[in-house]
Amino acid sequence: MRDFDAIKKKEMNSIENRIRHIYNVGYEDCLKDQQKVKDEAYKQGLEDAWACCKRFFETDGNVCYKIFGIFMWEDFLEQSPSEAMEKFKEYDAKHFDVPDNCKIEVGDEVYVPNLNEYAIVIEIVSDDDGDFVRVIRSNGKPQLCVKDTVNTTGNHCDIADQLKRLEKRNA
Repeated sequence: MRDFDAIKKKEMNSIENRIRHIYNVGYEDCLKDQQKVKDEAYKQGLEDAWACCKRFFETDGNVCYKIFGIFMWEDFLEQSPSEAMEKFKEYDAKHFDVPDNCKIEVGDEVYVPNLNEYAIVIEIVSDDDGDFVRVIRSNGKPQLCVKDTVNTTGNHCDIADQLKRLEKRNA
């Protein structure tokens, strides 16, 4: 007669060994993958820091002053790479990565906080002093505002077409 308890015990040991082996193989694979991910992240961090340094050198001094409040390389090195990259990221969010529906154009309705009123953009002006918008206020008077200080409401009227039509009639 067979001893079923002994057979059962032997089979369980065999299954437990297989499970342990599979677990160990999976664990070792996971460690290898984890190290690979860490190495790739480290390399990406180095590339990002290097790109940040190159961008500082390639950027106009006035823009660097706007972003960091500094002109000199020595002052730039006083910051950590993550701080410098974060400041560039904040600047880009304000100036370059603005979605098309947030860009200010002639005919856009904007809120002018320092006047505490809404107005319509009639002209966009850029010069050495910066970017400006000329708006027409609700009382009909024009006002020149710093472009970064006004906020678009998302409303738009076709004033640009009307201004072009008037320009042609006056020519």
